[in-house]
Amino acid sequence: MKLIFPLIVVLLSACASTPYPVPVVERQIGRDASSPGLHQFDGRRLHVVQHGDTLYGIARRYGIDSYQLAQMNGITDPGQLRIGQELLLSVSDRHEAPGDISVSNEPRIFAVTSPDDQVFNTVAPGVTYAPSATLKTEPKGVMLPYSEAAREQLASSRTGQPYEKVTISNPGVDNRDTKKPVGSKKIGGIDWIWPTDGRIQDNFSEKSRGVGIAGGANQSVHASASGTVVYSGSGLRGYGNLVIIKHDDTYLSAYGHNSRVLVQEGDRVVRGQKIAEMGQTDNGSTKLHFEIRKQGQPVNPLEFLPAR
Repeated sequence: MKLIFPLIVVLLSACASTPYPVPVVERQIGRDASSPGLHQFDGRRLHVVQHGDTLYGIARRYGIDSYQLAQMNGITDPGQLRIGQELLLSVSDRHEAPGDISVSNEPRIFAVTSPDDQVFNTVAPGVTYAPSATLKTEPKGVMLPYSEAAREQLASSRTGQPYEKVTISNPGVDNRDTKKPVGSKKIGGIDWIWPTDGRIQDNFSEKSRGVGIAGGANQSVHASASGTVVYSGSGLRGYGNLVIIKHDDTYLSAYGHNSRVLVQEGDRVVRGQKIAEMGQTDNGSTKLHFEIRKQGQPVNPLEFLPAR
């Protein structure tokens, strides 16, 4: 008995002196770590614009139509986002917005740029635009609606004086061309035509993600299928002056290296309508870079175009 009591005391002392740290779990209230920038506030879903965000990319991330997202937040130019700007993600979130949530209808003059979304701060020299409205000297900064892995561009900025504003001299005349390519091929419920004449200079590959169609300077470039222009600008390195057309929820087509762009974002175009004029690539060759994307993934355009 005399030996048992000291043993009990020793055991109790050991238990009392052994440290057991309480696990600490760091939590971010109202934030979804799986989607950077997403916040929950007073039952509302908000996205706070991060470095590198674009309106199209934000809309794609949350499965929202980019035009609806812009309309909900009073955004008139997709390129005019600012870091820290809070965007409502559903129509119901517009009602009784909290006082500390900034939802401004006033256009911003800052573009969000990052190594993932390289955007020029001015229009490339030597390129003229003839949209149905005045040219904006701020960058569009819209993310290409492609796979996230495709955004491998380095950030770059350019300085210079704003370019002269250009307007259409006769807004009543459309851009359709009597020399547009003929013949079509129906795939995915869409009638596709060749966007321009010329031989295939660059074949489709995982690296090219499209085809290069050789042609002459200022040669007409046509919409390969009917749809809505979701991007028109020079914001992505390697594409020059680029036009992207959304045909439906599945298919997009892209037209790069244009010397002159004739459409702007939001324009509805018809198959065969002239949307641009062919320009030069960085290595000096005159050609159109043409891509078709299916659910964001590049597919071989030659499988969609009619035989010729």
